[in-house]
Amino acid sequence: MTTSRTLIYFPMGCYGHFIHWCINYFSTDADMPLPFDDSGSSHLLSLRQKTSHGLVLFDEIYDNIFKYDHPIWLAHPTRINQNVDQELKTICNDFDHIIIIHGQQHVPQWIANNNLTKAMTYSKDTNNAFNLAYRKRFVKYFGHDAYVEYCMAQNWDRMQLYYKFFKDQPTENLEIWQIRENLSHWPSKDFYAHLGESTVLIDSDQTCLIDLYDICNHFEQTIKKILKKLKLPVLKQDFARIFNEWNKRQVHRHKDTMIRDIAINLTSNKDFAFDHITCLDEIIIQKILREKGYELKCDGLNTFPTTMNDLREITYKA
Repeated sequence: MTTSRTLIYFPMGCYGHFIHWCINYFSTDADMPLPFDDSGSSHLLSLRQKTSHGLVLFDEIYDNIFKYDHPIWLAHPTRINQNVDQELKTICNDFDHIIIIHGQQHVPQWIANNNLTKAMTYSKDTNNAFNLAYRKRFVKYFGHDAYVEYCMAQNWDRMQLYYKFFKDQPTENLEIWQIRENLSHWPSKDFYAHLGESTVLIDSDQTCLIDLYDICNHFEQTIKKILKKLKLPVLKQDFARIFNEWNKRQVHRHKDTMIRDIAINLTSNKDFAFDHITCLDEIIIQKILREKGYELKCDGLNTFPTTMNDLREITYKA
């Protein structure tokens, strides 16, 4: 039986699967393929490595985890029991180490985009335990057809289904500009209640707190910190290569900077393109402009501007 059990506890979209792959990769001298799929996530390929993991689902029977001999487990803050603080404290005694990934110091646009665009990629791969676990949970509450419909949808189609399934907000008879206008008035806390949630931070000898920005800005030091905590060796040194391969696939990583630049340059003459803009970005752009005293000429605006100059042309002082 396993003598050491580690839990990686992270909100959806916060790279828990990538960290799991890095633990395996850098602590062994064996060759391992990169874990990324087309979306930049590590969900699928990380599970096909020799050292897999378990998945903790808090709305299932928690005691079932003791039937399996996994050295590493992954868990998200549950949507069913919102008391994540008590949830995490409850399971602390069942693991030797808990890696808590968080983004307490950032605007959640980056992670919200990850969550909406990557977290539930549809797959018919019956060997993919992660996908099957989420499929089971989604089907339980919304049905199989709803799961397939949601996971196959992209951008605004997925946003419409998201609010249909998770927020019980009908959007079928609304145009995109009407949905954007409506959601741009939502309080930020409510808007990100599911898409950009944070987790609790329990700082103890048992835990290892990892800020998302340390993964991005201090990658080598962060991975070495985790391996040291787990008492694992560092047997590879190609940190720069792995970071660059990961970083170039994270199309949403700079979204918080893009949103901030839009707000700063609204009254300047600077022009720049909006990179990989999503429905979430459109909503937040309209929201921050309103907070600065501006509105969009949004009636019929189903196709959002893609450059700063185009955005200025439809912006007016409220």
